[in-house]
Amino acid sequence: MDPADLATVERALVELGYESVPEELLESDQEGPSALEHFAARPSQNS
Repeated sequence: MDPADLATVERALVELGYESVPEELLESDQEGPSALEHFAARPSQNS
């Protein structure tokens, strides 16, 4: 994605109250219990 387009999208999301989270954070191991066991597999491992 063009950097200018990405910045536009991120600004729009912030204005709507969303928080952008880096994909690396989403892919990292997390500690603690979770009620979302069916989402436990990482997206990159489902391919």
